[in-house]
Amino acid sequence: DRYVLDVWADFLTDNGFSVLTADNGSTGIEIFKERKDDIDIVILDYIMPGLSGREVLKQLRELKKDVKVIVASGYSKNGQAKDVVDIGPDGFIQKPSTLTELVHKIRAVLDR
Repeated sequence: DRYVLDVWADFLTDNGFSVLTADNGSTGIEIFKERKDDIDIVILDYIMPGLSGREVLKQLRELKKDVKVIVASGYSKNGQAKDVVDIGPDGFIQKPSTLTELVHKIRAVLDR
């Protein structure tokens, strides 16, 4: 939801990250096509309006094979979100999570 997106974006910005946001998967793909050389990591929700997190992840990897991606979901990575986890995102964050946990997950993925 837009509120959660805005809170996460504000928190990440406050912690030194440059953030681009998209309200849905299709918009996110378009932004990524235009700015992929400027983007170090993508955070996807498993459930998004329009394209699913699984479909967005597949398209991102077609556009830039080594893009780092974290998938966020309220579903378990061993349960309903398993289909997207099986594609191999670089990280998974279980919602609800704290904003501090999000920053730690981003740092861990970027520092690999």
